Amino acid sequence: MRRTGIRLLVAVVGATAALSATPAIAATCPNGNACFWTKPNLTGTYYAANPNGYSRDTFYSIHTWYPNAVLGSFHNKWTARIFISSGKPGSINFCYPPGGSGSPDEALNWVYFGKATTC
Repeated sequence: MRRTGIRLLVAVVGATAALSATPAIAATCPNGNACFWTKPNLTGTYYAANPNGYSRDTFYSIHTWYPNAVLGSFHNKWTARIFISSGKPGSINFCYPPGGSGSPDEALNWVYFGKATTC
């Protein structure tokens, strides 16, 4: 199973390189959106969410935009970082800076639209 993106742990920060999406995939996800795919490597069916209009510094259920239990992959084409977590709000598993993408391929439940651009 390939894991990419920046993974954050409660007291320890472990990082792997964030992937840049290929030009064809980047064109699929509209600018200003957070895109969720059903399969790894930005493949399968995707769902787009526009974070504008949502409060920053608040965790939202990922299922507001993405109906599946397992998040195959993710691409951030918004202007700030986005956290994605599996546990209760506040326990961050992944951080994606603008332009960042990855393939967690695991059950994730929460998304957080941050203010900063870096993870």
